[in-house]
Amino acid sequence: MRVKTMVNLIAAFALVVVPFGTSAMGDEIADQIREGLGLYEKGNYSEAVRSLSFAVGQIQQKQASGLKDIFPDPLEGWKAEESTGDFTSASFLGGGISASKHYYMDDSDRAVDIEIVTDSPLLQSVLMFYNNPAFHAGQPGTKLVKIKNRNAIQRFSSQDREGEMSIVIGNRMLVSIKARGMDKPDEMVAFANAISYDRLEKFLQN
Repeated sequence: MRVKTMVNLIAAFALVVVPFGTSAMGDEIADQIREGLGLYEKGNYSEAVRSLSFAVGQIQQKQASGLKDIFPDPLEGWKAEESTGDFTSASFLGGGISASKHYYMDDSDRAVDIEIVTDSPLLQSVLMFYNNPAFHAGQPGTKLVKIKNRNAIQRFSSQDREGEMSIVIGNRMLVSIKARGMDKPDEMVAFANAISYDRLEKFLQN
């Protein structure tokens, strides 16, 4: 991609996320965007790309921080570690935003990990797989279920005492619930139902 085209794309993205004329323009992200545009106008294209890319990274970091606040509280008898949120640049694994949270029970091997991934170009091929029921037909321990009126794929092995649920949100986000140390999938399903999918959909609109 030509440098000028790249700068224009990055600048356009940044301006959409942090529009001029808003109070957000007083923060350091807005300052970074203005710096990048100033470099572009001066013809310092390489520096402009670095400056605007940094601004995009700051915006994604802020998004990741917001995403990690959406996880549900632990179920009764369960505990949870602090949720984590992160982002990767486009040069690493296609880029994207992710967050995760670990739930556990004291004196037990039961544990659940919830992970949310969104806005990764590589995720699109994965979502095609999850959205096609034909890929899952006939797989042992796998069935299609509904979680709060949303399509989900559930896998569970009583022999291995572990399972996984996958829910696609808005064709841009994948929610994964992985459980282990369980004789049946009931608690895994309960965690899936505890997630606020309305908040996740609202997150995708921001």
